[in-house]
Amino acid sequence: MIKLSRRVGPRTLRKAVERYLEWEIFGYWVRTALESGCPLPASVEGAVRQRCPNFLEADAAAHAANPEEEPHCRFNRMIKWVEDHEFTDAKTRGWFDVLLHQARMHPRHARVIDYWHDWKAEWERASSPEYPSFALWEKAVDRYTFERDDG
Repeated sequence: MIKLSRRVGPRTLRKAVERYLEWEIFGYWVRTALESGCPLPASVEGAVRQRCPNFLEADAAAHAANPEEEPHCRFNRMIKWVEDHEFTDAKTRGWFDVLLHQARMHPRHARVIDYWHDWKAEWERASSPEYPSFALWEKAVDRYTFERDDG
């Protein structure tokens, strides 16, 4: 990892990690809708089409080819699409693994996963759940703290 990190300057790596985390937050916002088996809410579909052109078509084709796949495969496919389309420089220049390592060590990475788990459970319990905007969801991620209720 140390050898690979020499292929990228610290400022470039820091910016790439921030960008990766922003994409990851977007991916988790889309995840619940994508895995629900229902049509995507219009706001989610529009955002995905804008930020990830042709992803929905590729995903639909892959899902049609394997309709028995686990729902999380669709989220994994989206993250792979983002990595392949948004981080080509890091992959080409050989420091993508450093980027992933740094992103996974970042507190925002753990925060988005914890928030998504709690948010998804609440969303599924709601009688008529409304999907939040990405901007509101991202703000909620950044305000989220994970506290166990031991009582």
